[in-house]
Amino acid sequence: MLLLLFMSCYSWAQSKTFKGQVVDEEGNSIPYTSIYVKNLKVGTSANLTGHFEYTLDEGTYQIVFSSLGYKTKNIDVKVPLSEPLKIVLPTQQLQIQEVKVYSNGEDPAIPIMRKAIALGTYYRRVVKSYEADVYMNGSFTIVKIPKLLSSTISVNDEKGFEEGNVYSQESMSHVKFSQPDHYEQTVKAVKMVLPKSLGVDKSIDPIEFFNSSIYDDKGDLITPFSTRAFSFYKFQYLGYFMVGDRVVNKICVTPRNKNKNCFTGEIGVFDNTWDVYSVRLENEQFWGKMKIEETYNAVEKNVFMPTQQIITLKVSTMGIKVDFDYISSVKYQNIALNEGIKQPALLQDYWAKVDAENKKVEAQKQENEKVLEAQKKLDELLLKEKLSRRDLRKIDKLSDEIEKETMIENGELPEKESLEVVSHHSMKVDSTAKKKDNSFWEVNRPIPLTEAQVVAMSKLDSLNTLQLEKNKNKEEKEKKKEEKSNAFTKALDAILYLDLYSANEGKQRLYFEGISPTVENYFNPVDGFMLWSGIGYENTTSRFSTRLRAGYGFESEKVLFDFTGQKEYAWEKRGKFSWSIGSTTTDFKKDKGMSTIVDEISSLFFKDNFRRFYGSDHVTLNNEIDIANGLQFSSSIYYENRKELTNNTNYSFFRKDENYQSNTPVNAHVTDDMLKESAASGFSVGLRYTPRQYYRMDKEDKRKEILYSHFPTFEVNYNQNFAVDFLETTSKYSHLSASITQKIDLGYGDELKYFVNGGRMWNVSHFSEFKSFYTHQSPVTIVPFDQPEGRFMVADDYALNENKWYFNAYARISKQYILLKYLPGLNNTLIKEAISVNYLKSSIYDNYVEAGYSLNGIFQVVDFGFYTAFNKGSNPQYRLKLSLKLQ
Repeated sequence: MLLLLFMSCYSWAQSKTFKGQVVDEEGNSIPYTSIYVKNLKVGTSANLTGHFEYTLDEGTYQIVFSSLGYKTKNIDVKVPLSEPLKIVLPTQQLQIQEVKVYSNGEDPAIPIMRKAIALGTYYRRVVKSYEADVYMNGSFTIVKIPKLLSSTISVNDEKGFEEGNVYSQESMSHVKFSQPDHYEQTVKAVKMVLPKSLGVDKSIDPIEFFNSSIYDDKGDLITPFSTRAFSFYKFQYLGYFMVGDRVVNKICVTPRNKNKNCFTGEIGVFDNTWDVYSVRLENEQFWGKMKIEETYNAVEKNVFMPTQQIITLKVSTMGIKVDFDYISSVKYQNIALNEGIKQPALLQDYWAKVDAENKKVEAQKQENEKVLEAQKKLDELLLKEKLSRRDLRKIDKLSDEIEKETMIENGELPEKESLEVVSHHSMKVDSTAKKKDNSFWEVNRPIPLTEAQVVAMSKLDSLNTLQLEKNKNKEEKEKKKEEKSNAFTKALDAILYLDLYSANEGKQRLYFEGISPTVENYFNPVDGFMLWSGIGYENTTSRFSTRLRAGYGFESEKVLFDFTGQKEYAWEKRGKFSWSIGSTTTDFKKDKGMSTIVDEISSLFFKDNFRRFYGSDHVTLNNEIDIANGLQFSSSIYYENRKELTNNTNYSFFRKDENYQSNTPVNAHVTDDMLKESAASGFSVGLRYTPRQYYRMDKEDKRKEILYSHFPTFEVNYNQNFAVDFLETTSKYSHLSASITQKIDLGYGDELKYFVNGGRMWNVSHFSEFKSFYTHQSPVTIVPFDQPEGRFMVADDYALNENKWYFNAYARISKQYILLKYLPGLNNTLIKEAISVNYLKSSIYDNYVEAGYSLNGIFQVVDFGFYTAFNKGSNPQYRLKLSLKLQ
């Protein structure tokens, strides 16, 4: 004990540690207080109990202590300290200054936020590049967890995951940033005690901390500084407080309506310059709540950047309650300001008044005419007393134009925009990152661990000491267990699933699917119950896969099989050759029919069989490849012998005295001859074009990933059957079709989908050649209502099938608020609403229309909708639909 005491005192004297605790006026600790060392441009933090500890060289430092709700304290500290500091922060009392009140009763926060949003583009881009050392500390507290789940999760190979336990992780990284979005991250050190079973990565990635500006929307999340913020938020002026000689306006932020894409909370905005001082925002998702706190400090003259970020997640879902707390410390280096971004005249005027050295200056170099004109318009807008939403959008557009032209002029961007989206983020892990010992962390950790975290880390150290011995014992136990495997266990493995061969870290795999019923094809009235088995091979390196499945129908007494496979080639052009050879029981609508699982359940439990089948002995060869970016060519050749099938069983769990519906599909144009056995051979070709298709290339495996386009997709397809004597095929069926499809992102989770398609057919001789439409006659489905797009929800499954001509148009809009969400009780939920219209005109149906309204995402997995159908000369039909989104 005396030795430990001596060593701790010696360490204290040598390391010149700056340490202490932050408390309020009553002596209570203030968690996560922001601590900024001005001399070093270092932002660090106190921990959960208000304690702080940081290693500094000998000297005098200007330290800023700040916490939301408390007065900021600036002190000079001489290191080394004679004893730990006790920092007392008084409660912040808001003051109300004289503000201009408009005749329309507009809250004083509104003009402040207009200017803050308008200047957001400038503040986001004012720093051209920087480097930073980032420390991140995360803790993971189990509040509640079901016992069954607890016993299955391991932490560093130790079973058991108990309530009240605290798990921890920390990392140190060096980050380099340059505009607009170039990040290089090197993980220098990492240490963690987190559940392996939960798939938590071994390192904390601080890129997300830096690649996230309060001025930018974060995915679907809308920040209060978004150019569309006034459409989603209400702002209320709370008062002001002083930070040094600067006035900070405190503003309350609340969503206009409950929205999982919006935040609630408070923000601090500097007066006259309208940049951010502090942020405290909360967001609610289906899994729980997220809270973000940020504190900004001056890292350069008149340039503020975040020096502390705290992220708190309170997860509560499916009986599990977990609290996550992440806190960061940042040390900025080599900050370079963006000389290509001219300071708006509005800010030049202010800083010229408060700082005689900050005089108005003209650009050092001659700017091009586009930049000068855009800058002039931008300054005129920013000087306006009142800014409309349209003005804000103009400001954002002008700022983008200025930056783009400047970057092109400096050679940082090509004059012609590339459609390839290139990721400028890179991360590498130092080879010694996971090998840092306790002495390294004790010297370099800028935020002290809490007592609970110390216990967790100590447990990790103990486990690491025993790890080699544990691994050895584990291998011996597994070997003994394998030796004890009996014939029953091996038989069970064969019945279920078995990897026969695996190599190259699982990239090559030969597998056996066992002998068992499958959910895909378990039962239908034609074959009865079925038993399936299969064998397959896949090689992800060469992108080749093949699979042979064989099954037996106990009532039809037939052996069924399907041999499929595919080989990708010309990877940068997304080339793919595939085949299917088999003898199967096939739905007349093929992939546009009802879900197999739903039909099986409906048949066995309710005696409602919706699908109709024919026998298909077939060989199909397919190929597709990109001729150019956005232009895809597809082709196929095929042979199919089509056989008429009838029901062979009447078995069901209930309603045993009732009969299944006949296997004959109900359609106005179908004849008996169209169901009899016949053979067909033919080909199909298609072109699919999407203008300005953005894409991403994976540099490692050269795979092309299609991303998005702001334009619709155009598609043309042609099928032609031809007679072949030796194949005994006589069908001369042909089908020409065209379609236009587009998904329009309306922003923040709202979207509009539409498509228009039409076609003409000739010489249709078999019902499988009819044009099929996506339908779902059952009242319950297991896929979302919008998948697949354009599905008819009311019509009988085969009634719409067409053999002459058709025109189909569909549109669906999905929004946070449309109708019922405005009602009390629903307006505070995360449910979305959708309205859809589906129109069909064909030789059978004259102006058939379905319209629907749905509530989507009830408990995240349930959709509920009401649909109605109208057809000329018929009474309206109505359906209630329920979707349990299991697929």
